[in-house]
Parts: sequence; C-alpha cells; structure tokens
Amino acid sequence: MDGKSNLRTETLDLSGRKIVVSEATYLMGIERGRIIGEMTIKAQEAAPVDENSPASIKGSLMVNIYSGLIACSTGDLPNEKEFIDGMREADIEDWIASAKRLNPRWFSWMDDLGDAVSEADKKLARKKKGKRPRK
Repeated sequence: MDGKSNLRTETLDLSGRKIVVSEATYLMGIERGRIIGEMTIKAQEAAPVDENSPASIKGSLMVNIYSGLIACSTGDLPNEKEFIDGMREADIEDWIASAKRLNPRWFSWMDDLGDAVSEADKKLARKKKGKRPRK
C-alpha cells in the first residue's frame, strides 16, 4: 500500500467548527468501545435512579451518540460540555447524518428506535379512534 487512505470522508463546517467525519477503521471501532465504556461509567455515577431525569437523558446521549461521533471524527471536536450545552441542534443533526451515512452499523439503532416510535404512535392513534387494525 502507498499509505493513502481509501476511506470515505465528509468535511463539515458546523458553525465555524471544522470536523472531518470518516468511514470507521477497526481501530476507530475499538476507540468507540473505549469511549462508550468511559461514558457509561460517568453516566451511572451522575444519574439518579429516575431514568427520565435530565442527568439520565444526558448520560444516554453521551453514551449512544457522542461516543460514535467522536470516534469517527477529527478536527475541531467539541468536548462533552461543548457538545451537550454549546452546539446548535442543527449542527449536531448534520454531524449525526454524516456519521450515519459513513458508519451505518454504528447508528442503526437510531433507525430501529424511530421505527418503534412510529409504530407506537400508529397504535396510539388507532386506540384513540377506537379502531382495530385490519388483518
């Protein structure tokens, strides 16, 4: 090999913050696992028993989303506080979309969750209307 990477990348400008998102390497996957472990410990230490509390939600966000974004990205990366408190929602959504395009396996749970929420919404709507689903 000539040392050149054949990995797909996308360069983002997130409100002046330059971030390069890359297709994951094996080493990036290992790093993601390390970050997930570290974030999980922090989340468990910080979160009260109530899983709907802001601390629990923040911990879940850091474990499930931030860890994957950081592991497959380089550049002017935000620290945890900047990510959770300082980045625009639209910038985070753009970053997630890029990471999902390049590393769909890492973020496939988001699609599964969206499908589950959509199905639950449909069932709730049918229940409110008093209709039963057709077979």
